[in-house]
Amino acid sequence: MFSISCRHMKKYLTNNVSKSKSFLFSSLSTSHNFDIDRELIQKNEFEFTAIPSDRFSIKGAPNGGYLMSIAVKSALKCVDKLDPLTFTAYYINKTLEYIPIDISVQIIGKSNSTTTVTVQRSQEGLLRCHFTGHIGTLSRMKGLTKINKKAPILPPVGECIDAVGLMRKALGSDMTIANEIDYRLPKSCHFVSTTLDGKQGDIASMNGWVGFNIPRNLCMESLSFLSDAFPPPVLNFARFGWVPTLEYTVHFWNRPIIHTDSNDSDYNNYNNHLSLTDNDSIDHKKSWLRLKAETTYVQNSMCYLDNELWSADGEVLLTTSRQLARVMIPINK
Repeated sequence: MFSISCRHMKKYLTNNVSKSKSFLFSSLSTSHNFDIDRELIQKNEFEFTAIPSDRFSIKGAPNGGYLMSIAVKSALKCVDKLDPLTFTAYYINKTLEYIPIDISVQIIGKSNSTTTVTVQRSQEGLLRCHFTGHIGTLSRMKGLTKINKKAPILPPVGECIDAVGLMRKALGSDMTIANEIDYRLPKSCHFVSTTLDGKQGDIASMNGWVGFNIPRNLCMESLSFLSDAFPPPVLNFARFGWVPTLEYTVHFWNRPIIHTDSNDSDYNNYNNHLSLTDNDSIDHKKSWLRLKAETTYVQNSMCYLDNELWSADGEVLLTTSRQLARVMIPINK
């Protein structure tokens, strides 16, 4: 199989994406799909172009966490700090697959510890998403620490239900994102006993393992994606619903890995004590995270979703996130 050189890839991305989708995204075989499909072309200091693929989509709509990860990547290239602390997305119009998106980053505030940015993304002259975020360097932040919550207690991965496998069979090509992620749910999980069993329940919660289907080192950008890479628990209430996100916020508490390829001493000296490979896993090369998600408020088709991602050993909280979404139920259901 042949590939495009780095020098020619930018020209190809701009001029030929509509001519050969499969060639473009399969030819860059040496990288992970998550990296290939978030490739940025830098136009100037604060502007970029990217082309979202269809590999992280649900019914033709690119996943919101995937879109946020592109925004985070763009913002980090424009600041002198290392970590997103919080990012909020507002999804205004549907992002289209394989259509170039114009990304504009603006620094709207700066202090010694944080830089505040906005990221706007447009396609075909129409604003699709607006992001606001604070960026800092986690290893330089010291002070009071107290966490009153604990990670979900889970059985070994090999004893859990292959939930994403079931969804691949049920939805097929309508859920291409299912080919890129993996999540395993305990048999006792409400989502397993209701939604995956074709029933409707009264508790909208989900605890389980989540990670990439093809192993990839975890990073801050991937956390913004994985915090949204699973079905919304509200489907326990509305099995036939479509749940588009209006607002999505991620708070980043800890780095998942050491970036040993960085020259920054904060990366190289960062005391990372996680074991991101679950020793009980059926795949020892896969980096699993513990997931906790629940919906406790649904009113007039609006729902609120709380998520937590923890290290595989359950010792370190990595992200908390929240979403405001609509529950769209077909009239004939």
